[in-house]
Amino acid sequence: IRSIVIHHTATSSSITPERVAQYQVTRKGLPGIGHHFYVSATGAVYQTNRLETESDHAFTRNRSSIGICFPGNFQKSIPKAAQLDAAAKLCAWLLGALGLSTTSIVGISEFADTQSPGEQWLRGRRWKNLLLEKVRAALKESGAEYTALIASLQGQIRTLAGAAGSSAGSLPIPAASEHGDAPHQAQPDQVRVIQPPVEDLTEGLPKHKSEEYETRSLEDIQYLVIHHSAVPSFVGPKAIAAYHVRRHEWPGIGYHFVVAEDGTLYQTNTLETVSYHAVKANPYGVGICFLGNFTNKAPPQAQVQAGAHLVAWLLGELNLPIESIKGHKDLMGTACPGKQWLAGEKWKTALYSRVRLVQREQVLPTPPEPDESKAIYHYLLFWASGEEWAVRDWLNAINYIGVFRPTVGFSPEDAAQAQFVTIVGGSSGVSEEVENKLRAAGCQVERITGKDDAEMKRILDQMAQQGRRFLRFRE
Repeated sequence: IRSIVIHHTATSSSITPERVAQYQVTRKGLPGIGHHFYVSATGAVYQTNRLETESDHAFTRNRSSIGICFPGNFQKSIPKAAQLDAAAKLCAWLLGALGLSTTSIVGISEFADTQSPGEQWLRGRRWKNLLLEKVRAALKESGAEYTALIASLQGQIRTLAGAAGSSAGSLPIPAASEHGDAPHQAQPDQVRVIQPPVEDLTEGLPKHKSEEYETRSLEDIQYLVIHHSAVPSFVGPKAIAAYHVRRHEWPGIGYHFVVAEDGTLYQTNTLETVSYHAVKANPYGVGICFLGNFTNKAPPQAQVQAGAHLVAWLLGELNLPIESIKGHKDLMGTACPGKQWLAGEKWKTALYSRVRLVQREQVLPTPPEPDESKAIYHYLLFWASGEEWAVRDWLNAINYIGVFRPTVGFSPEDAAQAQFVTIVGGSSGVSEEVENKLRAAGCQVERITGKDDAEMKRILDQMAQQGRRFLRFRE
């Protein structure tokens, strides 16, 4: 299950789930009601299918989604506060139970030709944003539950350590075996490569005071759309963002990445952001802008090389084939990314060739064979010192833990019994000395850090959504 799909009935809000089920069975010939949950106008929540049921509610996404139905017609109005509050708590519970992030919550109209859940979902009063705000608040309120879970986990670790001490030196047994996970086999065009250095500007560029871009699931992305800025290459991301916001009144810069003339790479929007850069392809495209005007000349070699590395990395991260690379003009009537894209110097061909070269030469390394004699497959290590411990890091990792089910704890000694160790947070928590000792003990170790809590959570949520347990290792 990868998404939670929101619907409305397009009827009176007083309609009952029984009447909806009766209609769908007798008039549409369905096996039963199509939704998994039904949230009434008064805030009552009904479960109408088991989570395991592949019900008929989301076309091609039936198998990978949960359907939540709001009775009512939200073309001109939005759900009542009680309805939104109850649905937010339901969504928060589902996100935690299924190991998903808030980007997994989508209206069916975001991927199918339908008006549900109403025009006000994304326009007008934009009740999607209201729902997501309430979901985030509900997730924060549930922090006490996570604290209790941590306390329980610490008790389990102490119990395991005691059992190990009384078993003639036997190693601790992990809470759940990880060996059953099927390794992901990358296709030739979808190989993962080493991430290039990218400067994150997502929070530092001019933004509209009130307008916000919508969001999407990473699985919605189908294209990497290449643009040129059509102005001198010294006009950088900040100036472009200011122009998009002040002149066009967009929520922010239209591109997701910017490639400078010297090869410097900038990320200007998160991948989940549905920014304005390719009209109808906005919901499905990642916008990559090469600074400069390529009407009469192609980008310089350094710019093409850096852009190709970025594109190759994104193809692997998003599990896309090389055919997903599109010039802006390949999708609609425009001169972008310049006349030289398809004619003259044909830099589309040069970019494709360089991407394939990166896929051959910059492949994410396969780690040495792990020591299979170790009792634990994967250990997620957090810092702890006396009564203090990594509360924020733990909360940021909740979705990751829910998806991958690693052994989780605070003990470097326990972590040394694992084939793979992921350290969460910087060296001020779990020190580099501990990291080196784990490597000396035969563990394959990587550390996940972010510049702040928001970035840390975004990285871990993105890994969970992509089904990617490690950043630097291929499983």
